[in-house]
Amino acid sequence: MKLSAALSLVATTLGALAVTAQECNGYPDLKDLQVPYFCWLSTDYTASDASPSLTSLFVDGVRHVGLQVCLDDEQQLVLCDNKNASFLDVMHEILVFVRDSSYQIVTADLTTGDGVTFASLEAVIDEACEYHADLTLGTKVYEQHACPFIYTQGPFDVEWPSFGELVNYDPFMAAWEGDGEIVGVQSQLILTHKLGPYGDDKPHYFSKRFSRTEEATGQSLHQMCKTPGPVTLQARDLDQVSKIEARLLSDKDGCDLNHASEQALVNMIQVGNEWKDWSGLTALQERINEHNLEVQEGSFRPMEASFQSETTPEHDEL
Repeated sequence: MKLSAALSLVATTLGALAVTAQECNGYPDLKDLQVPYFCWLSTDYTASDASPSLTSLFVDGVRHVGLQVCLDDEQQLVLCDNKNASFLDVMHEILVFVRDSSYQIVTADLTTGDGVTFASLEAVIDEACEYHADLTLGTKVYEQHACPFIYTQGPFDVEWPSFGELVNYDPFMAAWEGDGEIVGVQSQLILTHKLGPYGDDKPHYFSKRFSRTEEATGQSLHQMCKTPGPVTLQARDLDQVSKIEARLLSDKDGCDLNHASEQALVNMIQVGNEWKDWSGLTALQERINEHNLEVQEGSFRPMEASFQSETTPEHDEL
């Protein structure tokens, strides 16, 4: 199987850029963060002409993408918002980054339309995975439902691994090399889905979502932050980092993090496709990650605002 000309160009471009990404999604000092405690920068990927490519999103620091997958008129898996974008091409582009990067974790959350089964999704995933596994030194003969690039959290596994454990990152251990090349799988992809009930159509590659959202819980961000656990800060309607920070810390209808449950944490910031200030958002992500590590360790320290707030939060019980 050959990649399309467009994907071959992506592979060349992304392969050159991916190796420059710092370990553990840019935070090697926070390698002990468990997956749900990491603050993921997220956006929905539509493959439209107006939206950035997956390649540019990964280069900008995005490590979580939302994908809506549907069936087209020919019963092929495509993105719901762009029937010209095949799910196979999307998987290839994600796996180019995962294959060519060191110590990175990418997550993709799938929402599926009518008629889309786990069996059909995983047939495409296996097709893409086998192609990239064959190009990776040190991998075994490929087996169905055993993609070496995908980590799956078992349904009864309560505790997620840390970043360092998931990608075998140890700054004091030398990488296994062959003829001057890094050998073996260095990064991982996590696929999430709502899951269950699914009858006989059981998934092999999908893990349960690890962040609460307003849509899933029926609660506001403010209400979710009053109870323990990770939450998603949805900011698709915002265009400045200062406004996102306000929703995190000071808006009366926002999280009000410093007066939230001591075990509440924001582990995802979702922005719109038109977002531009990735460096500013990465700076906020860094501060949230430091806060989340303290929550993971059972301690709590208020997070200071870096922008002057024009609102004063009203503290209540809900």
